[in-house]
Amino acid sequence: MPDELVFKTKEFQSKLLDSSRLKGYTPIQILGKGDAILRLPTGRLEGGADYRGDDAVLSF
Repeated sequence: MPDELVFKTKEFQSKLLDSSRLKGYTPIQILGKGDAILRLPTGRLEGGADYRGDDAVLSF
């Protein structure tokens, strides 16, 4: 289980965030969009694009 909870600015109520802190999570608030690359255990890479923008995942 991860110990960090990443959330977008207006998506979570403060009551839910407080409850998460009590369970040991560290809430991290993000303000912008985010894209990511995940390295899988096999060594392969997997990309992810933020659905809130015009981002896309491409590979070569």
